Amino acid sequence: MRNAGLLLIVMALLAPAIVLPFTGMQATAATTLQNQMKRVFPDAPIVELPFVHPIFHQLYDFPGGLPKIHEHDGGPAKAFGIVYDGRLVVFFSFDCDLGDGLEDEEIHHDPPDKREAAVRTALNIVHYVLSH
Repeated sequence: MRNAGLLLIVMALLAPAIVLPFTGMQATAATTLQNQMKRVFPDAPIVELPFVHPIFHQLYDFPGGLPKIHEHDGGPAKAFGIVYDGRLVVFFSFDCDLGDGLEDEEIHHDPPDKREAAVRTALNIVHYVLSH
């Protein structure tokens, strides 16, 4: 990751433990993920990405950050990341369910506008990775 690449983590029901409190398995998974990321990037904290981050303004403009693709808990979609040497190297999506919008329509029954937003977001991520 020092020269190129991005680790993409799509978190439907989890978030970094430093951001949201969890109990049970969610807390365990969030803490484990946070601890493992600390091992890889010990001096780089997990931060919430602002809406002005370039990843939201590549091929498609998302002025409000990540779009909400599939509903679970009623919270807003959020994006977190780890920046290393000035470059985003880990991208966490939380409560967005980007993957749901990319799967076959019959699986989650997301409407066409949500599915299109998922594809556009995925294209933004790929474009960002290839150009930064």
